[in-house]
Amino acid sequence: MWLRRAGAYILGFVIPWALIYQLLGTILVGRSDPASPGAWIFSAVAFLIVSGMWAATSRNGQPYAYRIAGLQFVGVDGAPLRRARVFVQSVSHAIDFATCGIGFLWALIDDRKQTFGDKVSNAHVRVCCRTTIGDS
Repeated sequence: MWLRRAGAYILGFVIPWALIYQLLGTILVGRSDPASPGAWIFSAVAFLIVSGMWAATSRNGQPYAYRIAGLQFVGVDGAPLRRARVFVQSVSHAIDFATCGIGFLWALIDDRKQTFGDKVSNAHVRVCCRTTIGDS
């Protein structure tokens, strides 16, 4: 499940973040990689934009990339996360990045398969049936 989750995260979060980061740099600074002391601001803004997109496309605890991978965010009660909690869970992944990726790798050894961000947001990921993007 970890590999499936990592692939969905790269598809649905990392790639859009990189594209938006480059787009912001190109529009505001004139370079796709704003190598300046304030470049972290572009990164943070791109991170928040993609977190919002991740939550906005979520349905029944499944952002679009998780629907493709057949995964679902659920709370401790087993109920799918609502969009607001998906946003909080997405933003809490900043902890996983801040620990140089150790937070993501933690899911490999954790008995509940949670990253640091999952633990903060009190959520976990489970495998569920696959749906297509157009399904309701």
